[in-house]
Amino acid sequence: MNRTIQLALRAREGLVPALVLAAVASSSPARADVIRQSWPDADSYTYRIVHMPDLDQRRLETETVPGLPSTGRMYCVPASTMNVLAYIATHGFPEVPPEPHNWLDPVYYDLATGNLFLIGGLMSTSPTGGTGLGGLHNALDILLPLETFTYSTYATAGGYTPQFRSLAESAVNGGLVLFTHGWYSEDGMQGDDPIISRGGGHALTLTQAYGGLFNDQVYVRDPADDPPNTSQSAYSERIYAVQNRTVVAHGETRVMSNFQVTPGEWTGRYLDTYTVIRPKAGFSFTDWGIVHLGPIDLWDTSPDSQIDIDAIAQVIDVAIGPDQNYLYYVGRVGASYQLYRANLLTRESTALAVAPVPTEPRITFGRRRTLYQLAGDQLFFINPDRMSWYAVPLPATGEAIGYDDAADEVVVLDAGSRSIFTYPHHLDADAEVLVLPSAGVLPLGDAPVLAWDPFRDAWWVTSEAVDDVFRIKHLEGTWDVFKISHDVLVQPTSVDVDDAGHVFVVAQGGLHEFMEEPGGDWVLVEDSPFAGIPVGRKAGITKSRTNYDPELHDGPQWNNVLPTDFGPVVLDCRGDFDRDGSVGFSDLLQLLARWGPCPRDHYCDEDLSFNGAVDFSDLLAVLSAWGECR
Repeated sequence: MNRTIQLALRAREGLVPALVLAAVASSSPARADVIRQSWPDADSYTYRIVHMPDLDQRRLETETVPGLPSTGRMYCVPASTMNVLAYIATHGFPEVPPEPHNWLDPVYYDLATGNLFLIGGLMSTSPTGGTGLGGLHNALDILLPLETFTYSTYATAGGYTPQFRSLAESAVNGGLVLFTHGWYSEDGMQGDDPIISRGGGHALTLTQAYGGLFNDQVYVRDPADDPPNTSQSAYSERIYAVQNRTVVAHGETRVMSNFQVTPGEWTGRYLDTYTVIRPKAGFSFTDWGIVHLGPIDLWDTSPDSQIDIDAIAQVIDVAIGPDQNYLYYVGRVGASYQLYRANLLTRESTALAVAPVPTEPRITFGRRRTLYQLAGDQLFFINPDRMSWYAVPLPATGEAIGYDDAADEVVVLDAGSRSIFTYPHHLDADAEVLVLPSAGVLPLGDAPVLAWDPFRDAWWVTSEAVDDVFRIKHLEGTWDVFKISHDVLVQPTSVDVDDAGHVFVVAQGGLHEFMEEPGGDWVLVEDSPFAGIPVGRKAGITKSRTNYDPELHDGPQWNNVLPTDFGPVVLDCRGDFDRDGSVGFSDLLQLLARWGPCPRDHYCDEDLSFNGAVDFSDLLAVLSAWGECR
């Protein structure tokens, strides 16, 4: 499963060795760093992660110390992203750039600068304009091990507006979060609502979030809260109150989350983009239950954590929601079929306000957060964020449905006419009809299933009547067809594909993972973390998704702009290993228990002197910090 990509980019000769990415899942142990994690309801959630780096973006170049272009003024996205990548590297995945290091150690300052420059290069970061969403995605596609991690990025677009509580819910649900608050100016009023326009934005890394009746509270790593210099500053958090406000922005009336230095005082900071990075997961279902497989822990590559959700109707089909916080499913209710949404945190199901249908449907999500339901000869467009929907007629009855993220198209397969119908994402044009190859080339059988392959921009098709899985791609009027055959592929009932192009097939009650070797041969992944897990007739694998639209999100108003003021600061408390707000006996005992050399794959939190071991210098540092944190 190893895939190594060497990045030969260099900021300047001798500045930093080439980054090396190996998509290898290490089984090294790590500490449980999410020390607060609860979601009883949306008004009283708690989340806190520790050991998240806080890299400075503003780096001054001197004759002896390398810096960043324009002193790093526009490097908030590379710095916030590197925070998360560095966290992953020190939690079981040491080959992920920038690899495990204690970035507070002055020895690694130049290395951090070089990595920021290289990440900025992958993101096409401009010294004057900053980083666009397309650049962020390009870097994540290269730097993240796609066999193990996915990312989701959603920005304000059309009828969708990111909400802070959705961001916090993703963090409580196991995601690492970086986000952007846009800088907005007020241009007038529309009734009681201010009209605001974006003039830039700034990227941050989430470390804490708390729900409240009147406003929420957020703690962040802000990469720009120190002036340009030649050394890494002490790690700290900035605190903001968060309150929703109705505004007119991007041509629509929206409810946007406002970040406030003083609670209750509106500012020009509004949440408009966030990215969640999390381990790959799977999902399946039985007649009366839904199963969430995983996610893969950051310190254990086996998805032994499993969430079982009791359904309130007989389950027919399941799709993972855009934020990976909800599973949507079709349930049979008497002679009709109803759509439901299951919350992975509360494990509660609620019916969607969409009319039941009399025909057994299939569902899938598009990258723009739209849920599509195929019900016989009807195709439904459903916006679960606004709970609106409509339907269009199909040329024939469809059996399978999928979504092509690259083309932004809904795809319906009709086995009877051996045709594929493709629609634009809004379903606002007639279908393009593509006739499939003959049965001798592509046997379909009854109840076919299909899945989009984001790695190869192709489709995979199978059915119980065929003991093979077929990859199909339409090229200039012809079809390229490729077949995977294997002894385990007996009456397959489901197929899906992850970001790395690995194919997952349900057959004989198990989930089987296949991968393509460099020479083109396909092999069964014997050590797949999903191997041996019993599943129902269908299983899916999470993928990276985004609603990024270059026409909307690449204009000058989406450039990065440095903050002019900051929320209250809280410095990390060195020596407070148990994070109880003071340095005391429990911290001393933890230091003594860690005494000696640090593990190879992780720096030690207790190594306060950065010398690679816990020793008397660290003991003296703890004793000197004894008492309440300041």
